[in-house]
Amino acid sequence: MKNMKWILGFLLFFVIVNLNAQDARCILLFKDGTSIDGFGDIKRNKIRFRIDLEEKADTWDHTLVKGVIIAEIEFEYVSLKTKSKKPKLLKVMRDGEVRLYANISLKPTVKYVVNVGTNNPFPRVYSSGEREIAYYLKKKTEKKASRFYANNKKIILKYFQNCDVISDILESKEYKRLSPVQIYDLYDVYCNE
Repeated sequence: MKNMKWILGFLLFFVIVNLNAQDARCILLFKDGTSIDGFGDIKRNKIRFRIDLEEKADTWDHTLVKGVIIAEIEFEYVSLKTKSKKPKLLKVMRDGEVRLYANISLKPTVKYVVNVGTNNPFPRVYSSGEREIAYYLKKKTEKKASRFYANNKKIILKYFQNCDVISDILESKEYKRLSPVQIYDLYDVYCNE
């Protein structure tokens, strides 16, 4: 019963957020360096934007737009080192010589299946969403971002090689217990100029 209340509460919250999402103040950032203030949201790797609340929203993608700032949170189109050739709209987590990005998505998970009755061909499936975060790193000189796993020594060396604090963490194997954000923050505090 508690799970059902939690699921209903989550769904209600999700619907309310989606209904009001386009009312969020945002700044559309173009590739040529210009920007426009208005209202918008993100849906399926595209930006829905309108200048005035009474207008119909236009849809923007990576062809003309660099990114968007929604409620002071920056999102940027980033090419990834994957099979997909389309840039992905990622949240900018940290900025510097090396940028840390996050792709936050809900991964549906099946909680349990209930077959009501013996002759029921359609069992009820109760599921919920689990938040999945994928981190990416990109130097300003790179064209594509690399996936950042906190326990991947090779990636850590590639992006944070000139940092004694990171070298000590790698030597002691402490990096295996840290999140990508914690590793980046250590680099940023002690070694980023």
